[in-house]
Amino acid sequence: MGLATDSNGTEGSERGFRRLLFPQRVWVAACFLMILLAVAWLSYQSYRYFAVPKVVNGRTISEGGIDLHNRYLETQSWFKGKPVYKLFRDGVYAPASYAIFGIVFNKLPWSVVKVLWYLLSLAMIALLSWELTKHAKARSKIERWFLGLMPFAFYATGAAIGNGQLIPFVLPLVLYAVLILTRPVVSKKELSVGSVFMVTSLVQPTIAAPFFWLVLLRSPRWSRGGWVVAAYAVLTLFAVVFQMRTLRGSKGQADPAGLVKRWVAKAEGGTHYGSIKGGYGTVHDLFSSLGLRSWNLWVSLVILVLLGIWIYRHRHVDLWVLLGATAIVARMWIYHRWYDDLLFILPLICLFRITRSPQYSLWEKNTAGVLFLWLWAFLLAPGILYTVSSNLLLGVQISGWLATLLFLGLIAWRSKPESDGSAESLAHV
Repeated sequence: MGLATDSNGTEGSERGFRRLLFPQRVWVAACFLMILLAVAWLSYQSYRYFAVPKVVNGRTISEGGIDLHNRYLETQSWFKGKPVYKLFRDGVYAPASYAIFGIVFNKLPWSVVKVLWYLLSLAMIALLSWELTKHAKARSKIERWFLGLMPFAFYATGAAIGNGQLIPFVLPLVLYAVLILTRPVVSKKELSVGSVFMVTSLVQPTIAAPFFWLVLLRSPRWSRGGWVVAAYAVLTLFAVVFQMRTLRGSKGQADPAGLVKRWVAKAEGGTHYGSIKGGYGTVHDLFSSLGLRSWNLWVSLVILVLLGIWIYRHRHVDLWVLLGATAIVARMWIYHRWYDDLLFILPLICLFRITRSPQYSLWEKNTAGVLFLWLWAFLLAPGILYTVSSNLLLGVQISGWLATLLFLGLIAWRSKPESDGSAESLAHV
């Protein structure tokens, strides 16, 4: 693909950019490719989810639905008064998360939960796809098809569904919450819905917590974030009190402070274990590999604070620039595995919007187009981690994340409040 070059004025350059960087035949071929990948990858992951094979083509694989099953057992144990943080190696979620899980599972049998979770996961991915195409500024039907197919064709989606992971729910919820709660004006109903979405997304704070800065700092009223904090505190209190009622005789568990301390210690240990057993591309993986495990928690907190400062400093720029940068930080600030790479769908949409927005220079549009292709190619199923053991290729993939983060930081720095497109982005929410 060639890049656009300056020609006869801005309009001519824009036409050249559209024609050369994204010709029609490329869109069509890419759509067919993603359809084939989506059908094959989701079929395999669906088989893994329901059939639960231990070996496929001579390769030992993770148990299908393993993460969902673990959360189900932990939640059942929590509300039976059992010490989850003692009994389960993977029981690392916050007390409020188990309160949310309890509402979702509602004492349903495992056989029902497994089927419902699968169907709802696909439905949430479809909802995410539909929502993203609304905001991407696509100019043709084939472009909308391309963008809408991306979540289904990415390796992260299939891996998340095959494992019964949370991100198919968390990402659409946190996106809707941010889009609603950052509006200039919201009704009481919208405030309630947005707050519920944000609180529910915090069932997995390692993904959702960085986005809370947008609710807190981008919103015209701090009270919107206050409602989220209050609701999360109530859920935490409910979960902790429920445990206290049945654990009063257990040393170290009878007081709320002891329970919270046990959770923090278990969560830190769990993130370290995960980072050395399958995590990649995060600060935890880096520091653990350097023998600096004790720094992990503090480095993550520093990154989270720095993100908040950056968002506050650039709170008036295009919301999608902030969303894209926040998604990359959310992927790298703490332990994650490859199914959480679905987060990169947000910077992809941001980059696409830049190529279609008149306020950006030709250089910015060309750079956004190159970064878009870089991220997109590496996200296609089945992914490098699954097919090729190559540190070089993995390094190229992660370099794309960092390059995109730096580019979005530059875009935010160069943007002016009066011409940043933020009003336009909010008008379409």
